Amino acid sequence: LSLPFLKLIAHLQDGSMSHSNVRKFYASAPFLFTPLFIYVNDTFLTIRRIHDDSMSPVLKKGDVVLIKRSEILPAYFQEKLTVHDLNDDDSNKIDEQNDREKSIRIDELSGKAPIDSLTLWRTPPVVMPGDIVAFKSPKEANSVAFSRILGLGNQRIRPKSSLHKIERVNQYSLWVESDGETDGYYGQISKKLIIGKVVKVIWPLSRKGDVPKPRPPLGRAWWP
Repeated sequence: LSLPFLKLIAHLQDGSMSHSNVRKFYASAPFLFTPLFIYVNDTFLTIRRIHDDSMSPVLKKGDVVLIKRSEILPAYFQEKLTVHDLNDDDSNKIDEQNDREKSIRIDELSGKAPIDSLTLWRTPPVVMPGDIVAFKSPKEANSVAFSRILGLGNQRIRPKSSLHKIERVNQYSLWVESDGETDGYYGQISKKLIIGKVVKVIWPLSRKGDVPKPRPPLGRAWWP
């Protein structure tokens, strides 16, 4: 696909294409770009419509959201700690980096390829407590669910349905819970079900913006 496309661009630039061939090129453009769009949609970014209020008020029924399916160059684009972060008692960045490093190590123990300088992208992206993830519903075939991550693999958590109870999250799994009053999905899910993490609401325009990712309340999730 790419070589014929590059040849067409070269002909357009040097003026060697006839007007009829130029028209044919523009007419065929959708067919040229469709495979690229499908690849990007399946690998890096995709959009979904929210079909219930289980994550309300952050995500409401009818919202269209942008989902990040892969993390590009994960060894280079992770946030770095600053001296201010180290001295700020209210900063969550140290905890977030600790969670990220432990999560990646646990993934490697489960057979996931390690992240290094040669890693171009990682699918699914590294997800953290507080992220809202889209995943294939364990309850309904061909259905996509949305929930917020409470705990990572090997962590201990207190589920919101029974705060006096302590659950252990399996190694290559996540514990997720809904935000809203409606049931939604909560419990353990395998990371193999993860489609990606929700990063933005893109429609309607009145609700457009980044999706907040608050850390779980103190005492709800911890490392043993």
